Amino acid sequence: MSFAYDLGISHFDVARSYGFGRAEGILGKFLRGKRLNITVTTKFGVVPPTLSRMSRALVPLARSLGRLSPKISQALRRKSGELLIERRFDSAYLSNCLHASLTELNTDYIDIYLLHEPLPLVKSNAEDIIAMLLKFIAQGKICRWGLAYRNPRDHLWGSCLEPEIVQADGNIDTLSDAKHLGGPSSQTIITRPFFGGIQKWDDRRNGQDDLATKLMAVEFRKSDIPAVSLALARRLSGSNGSVVCSMFTPAHIIENVGLISSIDRDSRIRRIVEMFVAMDRGTGIALG
Repeated sequence: MSFAYDLGISHFDVARSYGFGRAEGILGKFLRGKRLNITVTTKFGVVPPTLSRMSRALVPLARSLGRLSPKISQALRRKSGELLIERRFDSAYLSNCLHASLTELNTDYIDIYLLHEPLPLVKSNAEDIIAMLLKFIAQGKICRWGLAYRNPRDHLWGSCLEPEIVQADGNIDTLSDAKHLGGPSSQTIITRPFFGGIQKWDDRRNGQDDLATKLMAVEFRKSDIPAVSLALARRLSGSNGSVVCSMFTPAHIIENVGLISSIDRDSRIRRIVEMFVAMDRGTGIALG
């Protein structure tokens, strides 16, 4: 975190469930003396699992092994998904989670507070939760609230709640569904811009002869894929939105910070993004 902060990154995104319940506490220690210079998103709803002392001690080792082997990494992600399957969305749990987050983050307010991958909420639950969120906003414990979707298409039901913030994946896999995000009264935060990787981009390119010809004309290379992915996410987030990237190593942080500062100046990357969006029929995304 210190490395990212020193390079100008000032927004950090966590959740009650991240790091099996440890992420907020780690960020809270880092925030000391820096809170006024940093904005924080945290979330509630995905119930963090209860791990034994031995399991907690093994988490760092498992992550180190995962970085060494793609197969181990995939197995760890599957296991994490099994442990983080439980969801709970009600006003009492919201209150408990918010106050736990404030304590762990070592702060008296949270900039953005999100419902974490909610399933469609029944009307009574939604009304109770929104009333509780507005109460905490009035108390100064939350600045803004919103929904962190499991899939962008969840905005088809979530938009009726009129969230201030909408957060969802925006990448080559979710391009068609991302057209539903945002609105005149909400801000869009795009996550996981690099999901899908090289193979997904090649599949989309090779499936369209006309597009492939155009891409060859602008010299589309596999080395362009990170920049194109990030530029696409920027487009999907809209004029007042933002993009959140997962970054795991200093080299990864340096690469992403460099991409952010360069893509707006690269007209060739912008043309490639426009071609991919145009290929995705009916997205309704305005490009300029």
